[in-house]
Amino acid sequence: MIERFNFYDVYGYLLPGLVLAALLGAPFWVAGGLTPPAQFASAALAIVLGYVLGHFLQRFADVWLPWTWWGVPRKERLPSSRLLDQDSTRLAGEMKRHLAAKIHEKFHFDVGIDSNEPEKVDPVRQEAFLQCRRDLLNTDRAAYAEQFQGMYSMMDGFSCALSCAAAFYAGIACALDFAFPREVERSFWVFIVLWILVSLPSVPENGLTVWAERVVGMLVFWFLGMEAAWYIGAKPHLARAALGIALGCVLLALKGAKAFSYYAEIFAATVYRDFLIDKPQKSEKRT
Repeated sequence: MIERFNFYDVYGYLLPGLVLAALLGAPFWVAGGLTPPAQFASAALAIVLGYVLGHFLQRFADVWLPWTWWGVPRKERLPSSRLLDQDSTRLAGEMKRHLAAKIHEKFHFDVGIDSNEPEKVDPVRQEAFLQCRRDLLNTDRAAYAEQFQGMYSMMDGFSCALSCAAAFYAGIACALDFAFPREVERSFWVFIVLWILVSLPSVPENGLTVWAERVVGMLVFWFLGMEAAWYIGAKPHLARAALGIALGCVLLALKGAKAFSYYAEIFAATVYRDFLIDKPQKSEKRT
């Protein structure tokens, strides 16, 4: 199984999943005086657990952290489209013109670098970007760009995992510092049902449903933290430590979100730059 992992599997799924698993399990292992069973300590099961959690994290991240932080994902412009705008400075103007000419020559797409109407040119630009990336993959020139794809996927997953952990540890701190009745547990199942309902494919995606999924998702992890605190019981300084960890996770999640945006833009720019460079011809072997 490990031999079949590619760069994206490790950075996009495995590492964020392991981070989330470690953060959620730490209160039980440390404060609760528990240790993971021997079978869970094996590397193989740790990899499986991290990989599975990483896949769920990426699906959650699609809503929690779109291309720009707080919009509706389907209405946001992708970096591959924004880079070709007139006011974008990531790519030089001369490079954009050469890029547009080569895309038109090879794929017959007009990416409209002089256009001021994103709603018209963005679908063409997105398709052109996919064709450029496919060309790099077909000619074995995508390795450098794929590294940045792995990096932005990893930071996306890290930011999402840390956000979930922040809500989890905030729930621990709240359960220990404030008198929450046990009946509050019933609300946990209500929010689970709400999360499922707003995540159904049949629900139309708009600003309200996107925000509902974000808020309800965080509340679910908050209630999970409360459940964990009630299970572990009061420990000296545990509430203060949990609050400190929650604040630290929030800070790191925000840093991860910024890094995600940065690497996503660098990935798109690298694909365009590498596409402009033709694959070097192999020299003939001397006899």
